[in-house]
Amino acid sequence: MVAGRMLNVLDNYNRKLLGVEINFSLSAVRVVQVLTCLVQYHSRPAQLCTGNKPEFISLRLSK
Repeated sequence: MVAGRMLNVLDNYNRKLLGVEINFSLSAVRVVQVLTCLVQYHSRPAQLCTGNKPEFISLRLSK
């Protein structure tokens, strides 16, 4: 069994799944790329709720 990472982006207001990214590793750079694409298609959220994994507590994501 091979372990991997999965990024699920949900809209908590209407429970809509906005995006899924699956890979063997997810760097902060990749998370930012996925979120940037989603913001272009949808809109920028008023609030972002994340987990405490290293790719989410990076300084790149806080910008």
